[in-house]
Amino acid sequence: MAGNGSQQRKPGVRTAVEDVKALATVLAMEAESILGRRTARVLGALALFAAVSSILVWYIAPSGAAEKQALVVTLAQILGGTALLSGLYFTWRTLQVNREGQITERFTRSIDQLGKTDERGNELFEIRLGGIYALERIARESDADYWPIMEILTAYVRQHAPLRPEREDEEGEPNEVLSRRPDIHAITTVLRRRTGFLGSGEPEVLDLSETNLSDADFSDANLFGAKLSGADLSNAFLEGANLSYASLFEASLFGASLFAADLSGADLSGATGLTQTELNKTVGDEYTDLPSPLKPPANWGVKTDEQIE
Repeated sequence: MAGNGSQQRKPGVRTAVEDVKALATVLAMEAESILGRRTARVLGALALFAAVSSILVWYIAPSGAAEKQALVVTLAQILGGTALLSGLYFTWRTLQVNREGQITERFTRSIDQLGKTDERGNELFEIRLGGIYALERIARESDADYWPIMEILTAYVRQHAPLRPEREDEEGEPNEVLSRRPDIHAITTVLRRRTGFLGSGEPEVLDLSETNLSDADFSDANLFGAKLSGADLSNAFLEGANLSYASLFEASLFGASLFAADLSGADLSGATGLTQTELNKTVGDEYTDLPSPLKPPANWGVKTDEQIE
């Protein structure tokens, strides 16, 4: 009977676990406002694990000295393991927070470098180049910052290399070929060797419409679906570039090199300067919209009334 009385004084395992869960919930809600949701949840889970484990061990009710010693060892191992997991989590979280803070600081500093000028208002290209390549490095390290950086760089090109520059130099002559500016050249280099593309890291298409990109080097670049409508791509290097489904509406392609470029589904309606000879070196399909009087080359495999050899 004494044994039965002892058992009656002990709450059931289920009741004890429910009580601990309720307490853990209350504590987690309090901790969430102080430590943040993610940290509070991890701490709550670890605490609940340790408490439930302790209850289960306690419910065994060891009778002998050996069993009590084993119980103490087991309980110490459980609590020690929980403490170790907590320490590892907080170490990882601290490193992550520090890394995010460093990236944010580098991002802000790089953006500031993009607009650097001297006391006379002259653009400091050496500093701007540092900002551009720093942004490229951040884009490779941080998936969250990748697309915002691509948008910043393309916006920079649209602002600093417009199709029709509004200003002239001091002698009243037109500006130099804008794509030869070191900052514009650096950005086209970054865009050419970036790893993402539409649907893979890039939720939208690159917008380089109405920009002066003459002489730009986009060889082997992934410009899938890019907006290049109205862009000046004269004498540009586009060998091996993926221009499938890109908008090249009314783009200037005088002297552009398109060897092995993929024009599948691209819109070249109204484009100027593209010759049949250069077009014959490209890849395309029945969905490629060509300017008149150009025709799909025979190697495209498109059925037309007249095949250009």
